Amino acid sequence: MQNKNLISIFFLFQNLVLFAQPSIEWQKCLGGTGYDRPTFLQPSKDMIQQTADSGFIIIGVTDSDNGDVTGFHGGGGDDYWVVKTDQTGNIQWQKCLGGTSSESASSVQQTSDGGYIISGTTSSNNGDVTGNHGNEDYWIVKLNSGGNIIWQKSLGGSGEDASYSIQQTSDSGFVIAGFSNSNNGDVSGNHGSHDFWVVKL
Repeated sequence: MQNKNLISIFFLFQNLVLFAQPSIEWQKCLGGTGYDRPTFLQPSKDMIQQTADSGFIIIGVTDSDNGDVTGFHGGGGDDYWVVKTDQTGNIQWQKCLGGTSSESASSVQQTSDGGYIISGTTSSNNGDVTGNHGNEDYWIVKLNSGGNIIWQKSLGGSGEDASYSIQQTSDSGFVIAGFSNSNNGDVSGNHGSHDFWVVKL
């Protein structure tokens, strides 16, 4: 009797698993003829977020300037590529952000005002980027709901400063985490080589 019950439970579980298999609702390829991709080999949840209107905000990097991509800054590096889609993946707007060197976007969040905050890394000091301290800096960009830049800020020192995550805080500021091997500019107290670097704006 016990064996029959176990067999029944097994077949019930097997049927539930079969019925629970997900199906694709939609899929999209976004980009141009260049190299359009997430910044990291193992993308994080910080690179795509569902928005308040049930669409999606997506970040990565691009060196394309055709297809879905417009506004690339050139110069041999990558730009941040920010894409806002509706709930079925149709592009509502897209933006290339950066300068003529390299930018790597790592984290995006919709903010309480309906805009977006993006963090990553830049080695540019032209185009959309000002205030670079040398080498790579954290680069923080605040966009409005239509993807236009409200403000941008380069944070770091003369070494390598790379941001990996940004979150809005309860006081409507922002906290950013990454690493730094600088000990000048905005950075103080480095213990040697690369340290965690946490910044509150």
